[in-house]
Amino acid sequence: MSDRIGRRVVLLCGLVATAVATASLGAADSLGWFLAGRALQGFVASSCPPVALSLVGEVLPPARRPLGVSLISFAFLAAAPVAQFVGVATAAGLESIVCGNTRQGKSGRLFSLQRK
Repeated sequence: MSDRIGRRVVLLCGLVATAVATASLGAADSLGWFLAGRALQGFVASSCPPVALSLVGEVLPPARRPLGVSLISFAFLAAAPVAQFVGVATAAGLESIVCGNTRQGKSGRLFSLQRK
């Protein structure tokens, strides 16, 4: 499809559709709707990586393409763990990430953050 209507158009539409699908997950009132939203989110998000890699191949000169493909691939792979960390940090604060599960027992007291 990106060959016919343009890579940038498909990439932009995929990103907008992914953002809309992600935002709609907050409105899900049951597990079924949430799972349907996640399926939709995965479907529309799958349009981005192949088009982005093709766009990098078209835009960059041949000598720079390996670096561009490497950076795009790294960005796609790093996005999931970074997004989870940012999401938890936003929702619960940094202290719960660092020592949320270690508060029980003696080892939890050793590694917990002290507030003054």
